[in-house]
Amino acid sequence: MEEHKGLDHENVLRLLYVDDTTNKDFTYLVLELCAGTLTDFCGGKYNGLMLPPDELVLYQIANGLNYIHSRDLVHRDVKPDNILISISTPISQ
Repeated sequence: MEEHKGLDHENVLRLLYVDDTTNKDFTYLVLELCAGTLTDFCGGKYNGLMLPPDELVLYQIANGLNYIHSRDLVHRDVKPDNILISISTPISQ
């Protein structure tokens, strides 16, 4: 989690805060606000901003993963449920 807090890239969701002091059984992660997941979008449950063309979405996913890998980190659970769509950055056409 400390490594994630140090990540700074437009295609990687920011981890803002971690709290595991309240209840030792759970760790609470505060992430930047998202509009949904890739699963939501593909399933017709996404109501956020219009996404760019598919090839740009795939580029943004690959770009974020490349940045993570460049920091000698591995995501370990890349799947549509874990591809989060930011409400602020970058949904560019």
